[in-house]
Amino acid sequence: MNYGISTEFKIIKSYDGKPFNQLNNFQKEIITRMFPKVKDGDIISCKKFKNSISKPDIVFYVGGMVSYVSVKSGSADGMHIEEIRTFIWFLRRLGISIRTQKILLLYHYGDGTLDGSGKRRMLHDEIVYKYKELIEYANNELKAPEIVLACLIRFVFKGSSNMGKPIDYLFFGDETYGVLCSKNDLTNFVLSRNYSHLSTMHVGPLTIQPYLRDINNISKHKYKRDMVQIKWRYLLTDLQKANSMKHIIYEKMKDSPYYDIYKE
Repeated sequence: MNYGISTEFKIIKSYDGKPFNQLNNFQKEIITRMFPKVKDGDIISCKKFKNSISKPDIVFYVGGMVSYVSVKSGSADGMHIEEIRTFIWFLRRLGISIRTQKILLLYHYGDGTLDGSGKRRMLHDEIVYKYKELIEYANNELKAPEIVLACLIRFVFKGSSNMGKPIDYLFFGDETYGVLCSKNDLTNFVLSRNYSHLSTMHVGPLTIQPYLRDINNISKHKYKRDMVQIKWRYLLTDLQKANSMKHIIYEKMKDSPYYDIYKE
């Protein structure tokens, strides 16, 4: 069992079946954030969410209310993996230009082709240097708020399937300590930020990269080169800022049609 799955089961064990008044202060804070009307005698139910096509990892039940939570822990920053072709189709449906689609494929395969058939495969730094202006062009198109929001939904909140169950909260930590942030607050934070300092391919804070570059063409898992991986490098820091900077975000976002888009 990997570290992430093990952490999820430890979190479940620390909450499941316990009355609210028997939780420690950290646990009470987490539950109160999700269920503001929780009472001392309410029993907490916490279970593993078993739908593999969705982003929630665990689900909490308190007093007839439900919260779906995605759990991240340790040094993990991977948010999503899918085939590069379905990723391109997704962007095409969003109206992303053919030029940017081709730039993404050039960046992804790093061998001068759009299909990975080139003979020489470049290292990441060489790709970024060689295609610097093209990457800037693509990133400028991908920074549109409607594109960033759609990518947050697909890569962080819901998943690539229309049948996926969306999360309500994202939690970074373990059974003893962590940071919980609502989907709404995290969306407000991301859409209020400028990520132009990132030199690699990205959508908001989400960086885009191949699951495997296989520079020397020696991997036994050739299919991984056709997979794209989405990472959030500074996820914990961004969750903390999203929670602590709400008043600043409000002043920047209050007139935006995307502000508080998920607030109930």
